[in-house]
Amino acid sequence: MNHEIVVTGNMGYVGASVVQHLRASFPESTLIGFDIGYFGSCVTGTDVLPECRLDVQYFGDMRNFDPAAACTVQQKIAHGPRSPR
Repeated sequence: MNHEIVVTGNMGYVGASVVQHLRASFPESTLIGFDIGYFGSCVTGTDVLPECRLDVQYFGDMRNFDPAAACTVQQKIAHGPRSPR
């Protein structure tokens, strides 16, 4: 079965591992990433950028995320802190 899965914070340390696991476990699923990309230029120790394992990458701040944008997505995975600035 083909699913759409959204991973927030996919470019971070944990998110990149989650995406790698999901891609291996559900190769037919559509993986969608949502990340602010603060540390996109700090990736080390890998030959593949985390967002390259995704089908779609969106950039933005979770504090401004429109929940309506994810209404049609079947699986949502969120992780990481959600602290105010």
